[in-house]
Amino acid sequence: MKSKSISLTMRILLCPFFILVFCLSNAVVGDGVTDTVTIVHISDTHICELADYHPVIAEDRQHYGSSFGPLKKFFNTVPKKLEADIVVLTGDIIDCYEAETTDGKMVAGQVEKFIELYNLCPVPLYMVLGNHDIFTYSIEQDLIKESQHNSQQARAAWIRNISCFKNGTYYARTYKVGATKYRLIFLDDGFYLKDSQMGNLWDVQQLDWLNYQLGQSKDEKVILFMHICIPVGDTNKDGVCFSKPQGWPFKDTYEKGIMKILNTSPSIIAAFVGHNHRNIIEDIPFPAGHKITQIETAAFGLDPNNWRIVELKEDNITVYRQGQMDIEKKISFETKQLPAKN
Repeated sequence: MKSKSISLTMRILLCPFFILVFCLSNAVVGDGVTDTVTIVHISDTHICELADYHPVIAEDRQHYGSSFGPLKKFFNTVPKKLEADIVVLTGDIIDCYEAETTDGKMVAGQVEKFIELYNLCPVPLYMVLGNHDIFTYSIEQDLIKESQHNSQQARAAWIRNISCFKNGTYYARTYKVGATKYRLIFLDDGFYLKDSQMGNLWDVQQLDWLNYQLGQSKDEKVILFMHICIPVGDTNKDGVCFSKPQGWPFKDTYEKGIMKILNTSPSIIAAFVGHNHRNIIEDIPFPAGHKITQIETAAFGLDPNNWRIVELKEDNITVYRQGQMDIEKKISFETKQLPAKN
């Protein structure tokens, strides 16, 4: 009886300890305060295993057929060398979700093959989906046909297999840097809406979620990560343009959808994108009076030196040149000072 009572007593005494350990292991990202959060941004890795696919598809996409090795080397070396806190991959992670074989069958499995690479990253790897991540390649009259008719099944595969998507394909994380709280918002904009002037779709549910997130971040600095760039033309007339939608600007450009949200949300200060496989940085002015700096990083799948360092600091975001340690852009802002310690 004595040994049982001691055992019970020890359990009672140890209980708070185990609760503490559990809470710490499930702590919300960004609860700690640091002076810098270092991000490595890459995009458009286009990982693909072509061996099982129709020869027309294999030949057409062969320029991405050897992309597995460079990304593996990147994960094994670059984050550690740069002392990165996180890596962000903004879409076109793989080249397609599924594709047709020689005998006419559809074969998926690219998402599952990516798991090996995902698990190699030594720091948190946050990703967004691009148009290729939900693509189906089929063959019609010996030509490749691209479609997204199986996008829901593709998204289900990503959610099922990759932990950053465990609660859905759009999500947010927060980090505290000095007195500044950053909210990183990861959006899913890879689905093409063919009859839309804007060219791609942020669904109504996602926009409602985004509005809620922005409502929670009035005193925060918000950074968007998405695949396809903010759909604007040459807003400041400097000859630099991301991807101008046909007919832009429209009469109702800032009156609905994503553009209305961006125009009414001065807390958003930057957006990191991919898709066009180019290196572009541009300040986008909005009618409401603020601007959003959009940063596009070129395709890693075409050149493994297409990565860039991004440093989140208390009063600025420092953006480096691709594959280099030289600063290309500094986005400065005012910040609230922490109260002085007695």
